[in-house]
Amino acid sequence: MEQKLILETIETILEIIPKIIKKTLVVVEHFQTGQESLGLKEIVDLFDNYDGIVQAIVALQQIGVSISLDIVNLQAIFKEMEKALSAQDFVLLSDLLEYEICLSLENVYNELKRMFF
Repeated sequence: MEQKLILETIETILEIIPKIIKKTLVVVEHFQTGQESLGLKEIVDLFDNYDGIVQAIVALQQIGVSISLDIVNLQAIFKEMEKALSAQDFVLLSDLLEYEICLSLENVYNELKRMFF
């Protein structure tokens, strides 16, 4: 039963990550093209999505599934994103989203894909 739940969780993560990456890149484009208000409207949902993925990965790691996502590093990136948001530094925010968050999500996606499918 536990194995089935693990596989279902991994399948869900693999299904969601490409959608979140795509949405992240849309938000990045908003910030890069001066459409900050659109980016800000959508970023709240992104934070919720990131949180959901991180929680699922942590749960998998706690039951012994080896996923190399560095949660501490990711939390540091989230803190930097919060600071950039507070300072309205949309260049830094879009860089963190595009080059740190998307890369981390792509790495997790590829790792899970290789390991399980």
